[in-house]
Amino acid sequence: MADTHFLDNLLETFTGWCHARETCRALVLVGSAARSKRPADEYSDRDVLLFVTDLDSPDYLAWMRQYAPIWMVIDHKQTPNKLWGIIFQGGHGIHLSVDSVGALQKIVDTQELEVDQWRGYKTLLDKDGLAMQMPEASLPPYQPPSEQDFLVCVESFMYGTLLLAKDIKRGNLWTVKSDNAVEQGFLLKMIEWHARARDGSDTWHRGEAMRTWTDADTWQQLHGCFGRFDAEDSWQALFASLELFQRLAKDVADWLGYPFPQAMIDEIDEYLHGVYSK
Repeated sequence: MADTHFLDNLLETFTGWCHARETCRALVLVGSAARSKRPADEYSDRDVLLFVTDLDSPDYLAWMRQYAPIWMVIDHKQTPNKLWGIIFQGGHGIHLSVDSVGALQKIVDTQELEVDQWRGYKTLLDKDGLAMQMPEASLPPYQPPSEQDFLVCVESFMYGTLLLAKDIKRGNLWTVKSDNAVEQGFLLKMIEWHARARDGSDTWHRGEAMRTWTDADTWQQLHGCFGRFDAEDSWQALFASLELFQRLAKDVADWLGYPFPQAMIDEIDEYLHGVYSK
């Protein structure tokens, strides 16, 4: 659980430190603490973007380390900028992104925000007046899946059911759980497309707040889609997931005017039940 007073004090103190550092040019708050819709709650971390002239300086992370006792620092090295997930003693979390002033200049020049800025941002420091030239936060227009994207999702999900069935039968339950996480990614994509096509719902990110935007039938069916570490439970979760996915995909195909590969799905469904019965 996050302590809002701790995090707010941290940001205020860090902003003051950045103000006194010549290399720090702008500091922008993003994430739930910067938006009005579904704002931060007691469990929320803080997400800040620091734009600097010296990207390689160790001082930014060093400041965080000396501010208060830390449980861990996760270095997200796969990002082009510097990004750390920092958890302070007591569970208070902050994501610190450090990028060049050039990255901020690019946002201003293109008038295109990064994904984490779409839902809102707050400028905490703006020495050069660049942050004030950022475009207003807004979501880009939604683009429904193309017919090709839709078919790829359907075929990828169905391919996954075949792999899962074979590994359940082999007793590879760990592999089943691992592969099912991938399978659920395709299911989530179809759930999102369904909600968007149904009434234009905002589907947020990674299934967040799903109960507020998906339909009641989908929400209820999802309760059967997550099995325990058990072969029979894994079978039932697989069949429940297939039933839900097929219903959603048929609706999406109808609403978007795309062909639906019913024959393929029926044949695979028959195959899966055959493997289950052996």
